[in-house]
Amino acid sequence: MGTASVLSSTAGTISTGILSLMAGQPEGAVAAGIGHIAMQFFSTPVMLGCMAMLMPGLTMAFVLPMVPYVMWMAGIASWLILVCEAVVAAPLWMLAHMTLNGEGLHGNARQGYALLFDVVFRPTLMLFGLFFGYFVFDAMSWLVHQTFGVAAGFALSHGWLVSNFLGMLLLVWMFVLLHMILALASFRLIAIIPNRVPQILGFGGGERIDVDAFSRDVAAVGMAGAMQKMQDALRPNVNDHDSQNVPPAGNKQKLSGGIGHSGAIGIDTTMNKTS
Repeated sequence: MGTASVLSSTAGTISTGILSLMAGQPEGAVAAGIGHIAMQFFSTPVMLGCMAMLMPGLTMAFVLPMVPYVMWMAGIASWLILVCEAVVAAPLWMLAHMTLNGEGLHGNARQGYALLFDVVFRPTLMLFGLFFGYFVFDAMSWLVHQTFGVAAGFALSHGWLVSNFLGMLLLVWMFVLLHMILALASFRLIAIIPNRVPQILGFGGGERIDVDAFSRDVAAVGMAGAMQKMQDALRPNVNDHDSQNVPPAGNKQKLSGGIGHSGAIGIDTTMNKTS
């Protein structure tokens, strides 16, 4: 890494060449020049390759472990919305018992019993969905780890150097996306079980938030934020350039005085109002 950093720097390459010539080793200066040219040529492809491998790594390290949490938060939000609906609808539900329309003793109050069932039993059913989600994801991850290498080897068996290198990058992305799809499909049980069990018993589903869309939006926002942070880190520092454009203190006072004078001519702002 130290040699690569020296060769990638023009000043470091010149210093190395001068020291080699002073030591009576012209071949060292030639080697430093060739190494500098090689680093300048391969630095961009190497950086692009590193960035292409960075995003799958960030996804596996940070986004994938947060999928159960995001699904669980969406389920809790859906349950809280049900509780709010129950608080508002409870008095009207009691009045519905006074009607004699419909089949059975409860008449038109059937939907109220379905809402009460969702409010009481939905947290427990969500726990069952979380446990079974971990079980399904663990089983499918084991199956992917056992079979993905065989399928990837078959896909790369008839390629050559460049095509196999690009294929390996694509297969890494496919491996990560496959795990993301499996995670979303497995932990959907947090919402599926609380919705399907009441339907089996004759009640309607009580889902108030689309868990799939919620998890996709959270993942997209998180990845967009990570990309923005990386772009800000790679962007050159412009503080020195901005500091050179700062006017002197006297000019600042003149500018502030001019602004204050112009503000006295009946200009109202949200922070300072002058008459």
